[in-house]
Amino acid sequence: MGPQPPATKAAFFALRSSRERAAFTGWKVDGWVRWLEGLRGAYERRMNRVCRILDEGSTAFQTRRPAYGPAAGWGVVSKMDLFDFAWPRGGMFVWLRVNFEQHPLWRARRTDPAAGLIDGPVMSTALMLYLASAPHLVLLAPGTMFSATDRVREEVAWAYFRLCFAAEAEEKVDACSERFVDGVKKFWRIRKVADLEHILDNPILASSEEPIAEMGNLGVWQGC
Repeated sequence: MGPQPPATKAAFFALRSSRERAAFTGWKVDGWVRWLEGLRGAYERRMNRVCRILDEGSTAFQTRRPAYGPAAGWGVVSKMDLFDFAWPRGGMFVWLRVNFEQHPLWRARRTDPAAGLIDGPVMSTALMLYLASAPHLVLLAPGTMFSATDRVREEVAWAYFRLCFAAEAEEKVDACSERFVDGVKKFWRIRKVADLEHILDNPILASSEEPIAEMGNLGVWQGC
């Protein structure tokens, strides 16, 4: 709003004419407001793109053939919501809840009886590791990072993830969101306990598919 640091003035003046340099006295409040308006518009565009992809990919359909009853012999198609979220009205983040209770391995018994059942924290950790591995390569911020109390962390926070649409480059936002959706859908196809435990035991997984060159960051933005 007033005198600028030398480094800032040098970078700014490099793109200005001599007349513009002489007239420059700082952003002032008007310049600051214009910057905020532009930032808001950029975030809104990103948010709309990310949420549209999430909306289109949040539902999965599965077909089964009941062995008995009126529907025996028929292919029954059922709809499943993999995750739920609300379109944000501001900010840089989308909060979503993954419906782990609908996963085929929910509360399944671990290979080692002493390890107990596959509960929420186990599912949440496995999904985060799975998405961070090839070919998905997407980083998320787990809800447990933001738990206000130990009770919240243990009882509900494991079901939530925060996606930051300001963290990734503009041209990569769509691809990151699509890989996230694809990864969640493939995670739901894991039907064997041993396969899920393999993810937990091998954080960086190899893939037979061609890996993506760079990790997509939907997790953090400047430490937030």
